[in-house]
Amino acid sequence: YRYCMLLLIVGIGGLIGLEVPLLTRILRGYGSLRTILSDVLSFDYLGSLVAALLFPYLLLPLLGTLHTSLVTGLVNTTVALALLLYFGQHMGRARSWLAAQGVVVFACLAAMLWAAEPLRERWESALYEDRIVFSTQSAYQRIVLTEWHGDLRLFLNGHLQFASVDEYRYHEALVHPAMALSSSRQRVLIIGGGDGLSAREVLKYPEVLEIDLVDMDRAMTDLARRDLRIARLNKNALSHPKVRILNEDGFTFLQQPHEAYGVIVVDLPDPRVAGLSKLYSVEGYRLFKRHLSPGGLLVTQATSPYFAREAYWSIAATLETAGFVLFPYHVLVPSFGEWGFHLAGERELPIAEVEFDIPLRFLRAEMLPSMGIFPSDMERLQVEANRLDSPLLSRYYREGWGRW
Repeated sequence: YRYCMLLLIVGIGGLIGLEVPLLTRILRGYGSLRTILSDVLSFDYLGSLVAALLFPYLLLPLLGTLHTSLVTGLVNTTVALALLLYFGQHMGRARSWLAAQGVVVFACLAAMLWAAEPLRERWESALYEDRIVFSTQSAYQRIVLTEWHGDLRLFLNGHLQFASVDEYRYHEALVHPAMALSSSRQRVLIIGGGDGLSAREVLKYPEVLEIDLVDMDRAMTDLARRDLRIARLNKNALSHPKVRILNEDGFTFLQQPHEAYGVIVVDLPDPRVAGLSKLYSVEGYRLFKRHLSPGGLLVTQATSPYFAREAYWSIAATLETAGFVLFPYHVLVPSFGEWGFHLAGERELPIAEVEFDIPLRFLRAEMLPSMGIFPSDMERLQVEANRLDSPLLSRYYREGWGRW
């Protein structure tokens, strides 16, 4: 698949590269070479700009990936047929053959567009083991909910975010060590966590007064508030009066002044691409540190120390470079496998003294020190920190998971 995709990209790129010389040759009778070349390049750049704006801001959010690709194909085929009609006299006998091909391609694309919704549902169902109960394309990602025998699962761009049968293991391990050890719990910041499950855990502490939840995808937070299945799972956390939802970019939010937080929970998707990894960077963690109150703690999910060992320890190195003192720990989440976290503060943490004064389904205080022990195949590696100008983390992540 990978090689076929690369060949296709090279082929399409080559054809695109032929546009300018071909158009210049066809239009040479309509003016000087300088004028023609200037006009062709101007319209080429203008078209690229319009397409670059339309795709992420209009077509993808409104139509989705499949419909957008078919509509784009129809527009291109229509333009090709119009150009063939206008400049056909230059093509001789090839005109009829090219016109026939264009009509066939147009008809095929139109037929696929007419049947796109059932096709999309069938293709999408084939990607997931369980029955799809909800799917939508937001401005940022494909959101899919599946359910089977009471197990509700959320997928973002095809990647599992939680399974209701065991998500409590992940969210208790993520939230409660930081909440138990922080010197202040009144104000809590959650970056990501649009499903409301981290907020559910934070709300178990009566001394919490404010929770700011920053997730840039409004479609995700709206779903977590309005879908009865997720709202039941998160106990209507995102509708709680203590929770303020801010649908904006987390990095941008951190660049603005805010009242300090006692706990910051970073519940972001894995850093699969460089764009996702900016909040996992040295610069990002320094911004986080500026928003912590004295004695405050930051905790982040950090992918799997087994499946993506280099990425996990790169996040550790990044936090330490940003000035944090760490307690790395891990837990088994059956739907994910072995999963890792980093608890970070300004000084060494008294892990052995932790106490949980609320009832939990999974986590116990005596477990926490042993969660910081890593077997030989997960122990620390010497890897580099992730920076904005050197985004190594996404490469570490892809190489790690690529082995599986």
